Amino acid sequence: MEREIRAFLNYLRVEKMVSANTLDAYGRDMEQFAESVAGSLGQNFAINDVTRSHVVDFLRAMYLRGLDSRSVAR
Repeated sequence: MEREIRAFLNYLRVEKMVSANTLDAYGRDMEQFAESVAGSLGQNFAINDVTRSHVVDFLRAMYLRGLDSRSVAR
């Protein structure tokens, strides 16, 4: 999934011209999500292995950590 994260961050940088801070925040969020998914699927999972349940669980964990709703929506 590392390749997909890099590609998405590059898209945000080049096509959407987001700020460096926004790019860093997206990168941190995506790395945390990848770590979360790896906890249940193992380190070598494919992007196609990720389910809606993984996303919901990750978002729930973000809310439980007390993150601002704008951070979670990102």
